Amino acid sequence: MKDKTYWKSNVLKFTKNWLQGGLKDRAVTRDLSWGIQVPVEGFKDKRIYVWFDAVIGYFSASKEWSQQQGKPTLWETWWKNTKAKHYYFLAKDNIPFHSIIWPSMLMGYDETLQLPYDIPANEYLCLKGEQFSKSRCVAVWVPDILKQFDADAIRYYLAINMPENKDANWIWSDFVAKNNDELVGTYGNFVHRVISFTSKNFGQIPAKGNLTEVDKKAFEIIETACKEVASSIEKCHFKKGLRAAMNLAQFGNQYFDQNQPWILVKTDKERCATVLHISLQIVQALSILMEPYLPFSSSTLRKILGNTNSLPKWDDATLELKEGMPLEQPQPLFKKVALQDIMEESNPFSKLDLRVAKIVDIKEIPEADKLYMLQIDLGPLGRRVIVAGIKPYYSKEELLGKSIVVVTNLKPAKIRGVESKGMLLAAEDSVESCSLLNPQNATPGSEVVVDGIPREPVSQLEFEEFKAAKMVIGDKQEALYEGKPLKTKNDKVISDKKVKIGTTIR
Repeated sequence: MKDKTYWKSNVLKFTKNWLQGGLKDRAVTRDLSWGIQVPVEGFKDKRIYVWFDAVIGYFSASKEWSQQQGKPTLWETWWKNTKAKHYYFLAKDNIPFHSIIWPSMLMGYDETLQLPYDIPANEYLCLKGEQFSKSRCVAVWVPDILKQFDADAIRYYLAINMPENKDANWIWSDFVAKNNDELVGTYGNFVHRVISFTSKNFGQIPAKGNLTEVDKKAFEIIETACKEVASSIEKCHFKKGLRAAMNLAQFGNQYFDQNQPWILVKTDKERCATVLHISLQIVQALSILMEPYLPFSSSTLRKILGNTNSLPKWDDATLELKEGMPLEQPQPLFKKVALQDIMEESNPFSKLDLRVAKIVDIKEIPEADKLYMLQIDLGPLGRRVIVAGIKPYYSKEELLGKSIVVVTNLKPAKIRGVESKGMLLAAEDSVESCSLLNPQNATPGSEVVVDGIPREPVSQLEFEEFKAAKMVIGDKQEALYEGKPLKTKNDKVISDKKVKIGTTIR
């Protein structure tokens, strides 16, 4: 640790705190019935601790790959090469496994193996202030957003919003703003106006003439930007590198506006050619600097400028332009998006706030044959009253203390003079048959989710919006939405009583 002064402060602090507390032996097995078995006599009921097993994968995968290549010792190129630098990208909760436990394992196995050079751990990326969780469906699902947005737009927001030093939030309105104002408005706009204007008036990359002080300054700024981006990426300061590249795009817009080529093309075409050549030089630099961040648009841009489609090694890229290279009228690299479009595409189920509730009190409503007034406990959300038409199907004794599933964000409704702040869910397949949804052992307040559907409940849900999320009962009496089971953290939601398959949940 003595020479790791270049590590992120959070990684250094986390690791030093462990070291100062004193290193203690850690068991590499657990008392479990599942997992990797221990190949030692007397350990039949033990399994290898997942964090001991997982990190070995870095090493064992290299060995396996070498064997598949027919070169069994090829792995030594990285693991026994003193010039090789090993980087580990992870979130902050995995720091000690990589900064203490994994190095210890490597040293214990073979002292000639290379230890981690850098562990640029990030903080957490959250969704609306809540930590991402697959089990709770707090997530932005990549397959879904790739259907709606270009990969580079997503990559840009992830990079510019990366939680390098503190927790960050994925916020849809901010995603739209960053895409429209920065990616489209600054970078995309500069590239499109330069190439379009050059293509229209010259048809090719023009040769540069005599340089003014302004032009020479432009070349200095290009060189400075290249050094800053390279240095930032090398130090794993990715946001800083991307911001430096975007600053170059911003400068490009200023240079283009300041020199006014639309006037020069009529008054001094030779000077206009020089201005456009330098503007294209900035575009060429951006196609290289943006490659690690925005590979798809960078590849398109490089082809337009006459470069090869691939950029196998960053250091091999050249800033030199191919003068006389024909230019075609380009298409915009990026597209604007609207927040309204995002909201319209959201799944109806995403808008629901389904929670587990416990019935703690029941009262009858005068002159109401079907209605009960139920007081429910929603755990952290407190208690509230709902009115439910289940009197013909359940007695008070059956309901008291029962756990149910409730739509908590449904617009309040006044029923027989009582304000109902929510609606319980039940499966009803005939006038005589009705079955409450049973969340089994879940605690009050637990969220009810469906895998693969982000949980983005609206503040107040209209009844028509609720009806759009069509839930049914499956063949195992499970509550289903789009063929996937509703579930809490530990259990699937089932029908309290047996009802027909396909019964609608209301």
